[in-house]
Amino acid sequence: MSSGPLTRLLKRMRRQTAASEVAPQVSRAVKECQLEQLVHCAEQLGNLHDYQTLLNLYVEALCESGSERKLKNVINELSRSGAPLQVCGLRRAALCDDVIQTIKQRQPAIASRIASGSTTATSIGNTMIRTLF
Repeated sequence: MSSGPLTRLLKRMRRQTAASEVAPQVSRAVKECQLEQLVHCAEQLGNLHDYQTLLNLYVEALCESGSERKLKNVINELSRSGAPLQVCGLRRAALCDDVIQTIKQRQPAIASRIASGSTTATSIGNTMIRTLF
């Protein structure tokens, strides 16, 4: 795991929120919210290492909970047309490929539903951008 400031913050937050009396579904929801907020924070700060690490952790958490809608949202955000080709210095297309690969490995059924949900690729210049409709 990257050791950027936001990743270190996440580690501290997890220690503070780990309580045995909290229901597992509540704990998962808190974890997802924390990761989502930290991913957006890393993006706003332009922190490349934290962004990539936190995005991967967020996608893994969504796969673990089977949150198909949120996984689609992540893919849509990375592949939306008109968005800059990079986020935090990382190519959106490569990040999207990584996210799709993680979903395929962890949730093959969700991956096939997302793929059959009309994933198309359009070419703009020399860059391929995925869109979901």
